[in-house]
Amino acid sequence: MKTLDETYYVQTLEAFIERCDQEQVTLAWIRAKMPSLLKAVRWPVSTAEVVRVIGVGSGKGIMDVDVLKLVQRECPENPIHCIGIEPNPDELARFKKRAAEEKSFSLGRTTFEWHEKISEDFESLLPSRPDNRYHVIHMFQMLYHVRDMEETIQNYYNNLTEGGLMVITIASKDGNDLLKAFEDYEATIPNLHDLPAQNMKRYSDDVLPILRRHAVPYRLETVAYRVDVSECFVQGSLAGKMLLDFICLTNATCVYQSLAESDRSALLNSLSNYCKLEGDGRRMLTLTFDCITCYKGSQPWMCNGVVEQDGV
Repeated sequence: MKTLDETYYVQTLEAFIERCDQEQVTLAWIRAKMPSLLKAVRWPVSTAEVVRVIGVGSGKGIMDVDVLKLVQRECPENPIHCIGIEPNPDELARFKKRAAEEKSFSLGRTTFEWHEKISEDFESLLPSRPDNRYHVIHMFQMLYHVRDMEETIQNYYNNLTEGGLMVITIASKDGNDLLKAFEDYEATIPNLHDLPAQNMKRYSDDVLPILRRHAVPYRLETVAYRVDVSECFVQGSLAGKMLLDFICLTNATCVYQSLAESDRSALLNSLSNYCKLEGDGRRMLTLTFDCITCYKGSQPWMCNGVVEQDGV
């Protein structure tokens, strides 16, 4: 998948995060839904056995720390070992700092193992690890970046313990105004596939068939959040340019910086059609992501991806 220079990509990601409430909305989902999800995990019978958690593409560890605190609450007497996987050294350093500052981790019951690696490099280590079964594996907004999404999902799911939980969040097409804006924009380009910067779009629609093919039961919940795209319409705004570069990379077939001026204008016009103007003048777009939860082994409220009754 074509991507931006890594350093610049992180800068564009930060520009996006600063202008949207995705992190806050994800944390709210974790705090509201993960306690019940974790109660359904088949935890070790012995309190001496280590509970093992993997965070894939952890970034600065914001979600990881919240998940770990909930795991601590569920397994108050067990030692807990967390593996953080993040290829960007600056982001991983922020995760380490965040973990060191969390008081509940300083008691020595929760230990960490850091891997400055892309997911595929860690996946290659899984067969040789003596402790290669994990109780919780989460992948928050990271499947866009792996080479083979099916292989990655399989590798981690196969390394869950029986009754273990895998959590995936990924962009949704349902109720996604940003996606609609790009679809309208792309419809104006006669030779879309001839553009120099191609990018594979990845949504939950790409994940669900993989789970079904491998008979993995799952539950899905769509969550909405908003991004302030006002700076995109300010000529000469560096923040607006970075935001557009990130949006194009993750939602369209081309990177904004490679577009001709006429195509940039067409894209902005399309975005404008879906913006909601706030009272303070901000232009807001609605985006959505799906939270996909899978247990290793059958659950009474799931069968081959179909929720049979109200569950967690």
